[in-house]
Amino acid sequence: MNSRLVTIKKFSSPWEADLAKTHLEACGINAFIIDSQTISVNWLFANAIGGIKLQVYEEHATEAKEILSNVAVEVEELNREEKIICPECESEKVTQINWERRWSLVSILFLGFPVFYPRNRYQCQHCGNKWKERSGRAVKTD
Repeated sequence: MNSRLVTIKKFSSPWEADLAKTHLEACGINAFIIDSQTISVNWLFANAIGGIKLQVYEEHATEAKEILSNVAVEVEELNREEKIICPECESEKVTQINWERRWSLVSILFLGFPVFYPRNRYQCQHCGNKWKERSGRAVKTD
């Protein structure tokens, strides 16, 4: 095989490049990661050498780019599905209330174990509704 390698994508962290390489190899395309070890040793070199490069053989470049773009679309769709919606007004303007997490960290600091178990509590910015989530379902609190 007398093909040359071409860079199809650049990454800033080694785990992203490894994930993309694994996905391409699962689809039957040989992929190679360049400069991963250099950046792992000294991340300040990342901009100087152009990041971590994912390379494939030239004849597989278009297919590999298409596979990676489909993966990006799938990840975006999964992230869209994980949005938290207010059970009252169905607004997406929701913030998480973190006061229990703070008390849990303070108790760990002084006692060595958490006294408060932090639960996911949310407040709707649109209607002011507050609720907590237990085992995947919303429970209203007031």
